[in-house]
Amino acid sequence: ACQIAAASEIHENHMPGWAGTDRALALLAGSVPGLDPDAVTVKAAAVDRLYYTRHYRLGDAIDKIVQVLGPDPATPETSDEAIALVEAIAPIEVGGKNRWHWSFASKFGHWFLHASLPIYDYWAIRAVTHHFGRISWRTTTYRDFAEHVCALREASGLSCTTREMDRYLWLSGMYRAWDKLGLSEEVARLFDSDDPEARRALAALRGETPSA
Repeated sequence: ACQIAAASEIHENHMPGWAGTDRALALLAGSVPGLDPDAVTVKAAAVDRLYYTRHYRLGDAIDKIVQVLGPDPATPETSDEAIALVEAIAPIEVGGKNRWHWSFASKFGHWFLHASLPIYDYWAIRAVTHHFGRISWRTTTYRDFAEHVCALREASGLSCTTREMDRYLWLSGMYRAWDKLGLSEEVARLFDSDDPEARRALAALRGETPSA
């Protein structure tokens, strides 16, 4: 719970760019209701640009979402239904073969289909692997990932939201490897910061006692 709280503190107080992205997507979700084709177009474009998913076939992805949701789109009522939609949205056929855009599909799903959907990305996978060790993929990549996130929350006795869990997974996954891999400028500034409050929060993120 302390590590989740530390991630939320960092998100709110030390990463204005990331917090601004979340506020913008929340504003879009509230101001552009529904999942008609025009709404899907605006929302998919916002996810792609604000998260830098670089979906090189964004038009095809929008068409796929509209197709999957059908002529009378409605938000899913359960997490399982929402996961199934992400599984259906993610594949885009290119040259007769499917390419799976799990990151884009999960981010669109989290913000605009069902808030219980965890966001799938490289850093979150690193964090989940840290807690569980090697992940055995049994169903689809996304469903297995989502089940591991749920199991981690339950095993830890956490009552946090999926969004709070996502903040922890994303930040801790990066922080454990930040000296090895390139990061965004905002994240690099945070991890290199001499600000005592930032250092304390980063130590708490990793479950460590900050140095004096």
